[in-house]
Amino acid sequence: LAAHPGWRGSFVDRSAAAEPYCRGYLETLGLSSRGAPVTGDIESLPGPAAHFDLVIATEVLEHTSDPQRARAELTRILKPGGLLAVGVPVDLDIPMHPVVFGSVEAVRDFFVHFGYELLAEDLVMPLVTDAVAEALPEFIGCAHSVFRRSTDA
Repeated sequence: LAAHPGWRGSFVDRSAAAEPYCRGYLETLGLSSRGAPVTGDIESLPGPAAHFDLVIATEVLEHTSDPQRARAELTRILKPGGLLAVGVPVDLDIPMHPVVFGSVEAVRDFFVHFGYELLAEDLVMPLVTDAVAEALPEFIGCAHSVFRRSTDA
């Protein structure tokens, strides 16, 4: 937000405990008038349809029980032609992840076959000193992808 003075943000987390933390962080940055923390669920996002130019969903899709519904909700709130940035762990099959994307390609296909154009993708490898990598040596990293929603809405 600081780099883009005309932007406003909505920050959604399913935990109500995240709201005061987010609000305090925005206040610390001097951005509280331009950002609003909201409690919500990715399978039923608050907000009107086709409202956002950019949606960022990082480290969340792997926690949903219905990824197709989550994708539909992300699509619903994103304007046609808008950008979607997604980050998910790759091939990390642990109890807290009901959804496992087995590869960067699986993430790509999940969105491209639903009317999104892939703009960029990368596999971000964990640092050797990363606590997750230390605890789970089989963890290969996270897929970070940017898509454009089709304008054929």
